[in-house]
Amino acid sequence: EFAEATQADVDKAVKTARKAFEGEWSSISGKQRGKYLYRIARMIQERAREFSVLESIDGGKPIRESRDVDVPLVAAHFFYYAGWADKLEYAFPGKKPEPLGVCGQIIPWNFPLLMLAWKIAPALACGNTVVLKPAETTSLTALKFAELVQDAGLPAGVVNIVTGAGQTGAEIVNHKGIDKIAFTGSTGVGKLIQKSIAGTDKKFTVLGYYENQNLFSPGFILSGRMWEDLLTLDVYYSAELRSGYSNHSYGGQVRIGF
Repeated sequence: EFAEATQADVDKAVKTARKAFEGEWSSISGKQRGKYLYRIARMIQERAREFSVLESIDGGKPIRESRDVDVPLVAAHFFYYAGWADKLEYAFPGKKPEPLGVCGQIIPWNFPLLMLAWKIAPALACGNTVVLKPAETTSLTALKFAELVQDAGLPAGVVNIVTGAGQTGAEIVNHKGIDKIAFTGSTGVGKLIQKSIAGTDKKFTVLGYYENQNLFSPGFILSGRMWEDLLTLDVYYSAELRSGYSNHSYGGQVRIGF
């Protein structure tokens, strides 16, 4: 059984993330952030067996897939963004990228730990703090990851995991202390999120499955690993750039400056 986070729980998580962002986390260098991400990656490797078993229990996938595919990719993703953390100035020549702040992240059931890594690693590399809600049916590895983050010595409040169903996600989306929403899930819910944040200053990345995945107005389509890397980073930075849209390396629609 998992707790169903209430409005008060979400509010506490967001305030904790804000305190961390405005405190120790925003004062450390990109190089230091990279060290934390590298430490997380190494600890995931060290605890790979435990995470693999939990991931299979969580989503029902074969242990071979969790052990040989999912968990190694999760570690690789944190290693990768550990390398980006002190190189952001090179990603946006002539611009001074700044972190957005507190990122609210909502992920689905199908790749619980990988989805978590895809959301959290770039956000932390760019200097943001996060409040993440896993799917209510697959929360085990997210909670285990929270334990790992504590063991890794990240400053309190940088990563916050809240469990619950749709109402908990809605509390995150509508919280005034959230600066960015990153959502992966159904197209219908993605459209509801867009309506909820319309007229606010919240940035957003929304990927909807099963239906027409282009939830935004048509934009530019780019390809190539370099652009995909920049896209992932750009959605967590507020740079004064003209915006278009392009496919993220994992299929999402994200914002990039041209």
